[in-house]
Amino acid sequence: MDDDEQVSRIAKGDAVAFECLFDRHGDKVLGALMRYTAGNRAVSEDLSQLVWMSVIRAAPTYEARNQFVAWLSTIVRN
Repeated sequence: MDDDEQVSRIAKGDAVAFECLFDRHGDKVLGALMRYTAGNRAVSEDLSQLVWMSVIRAAPTYEARNQFVAWLSTIVRN
């Protein structure tokens, strides 16, 4: 299942879809946040939780265009 399908399922409350998406992209999100916070792991982990909560909240409005990584990157930067 691709990322767009996972987000669609997350919008419907599918916790397994969220776990799959997190498993696929969680390390990348944390890595980006570690760069933004000069390696502060505790702050990066807190920010990562906020990013993933934002993904869950925004999932119903996500427009599938096979650009999930760009959408996720925007959430991380903001």
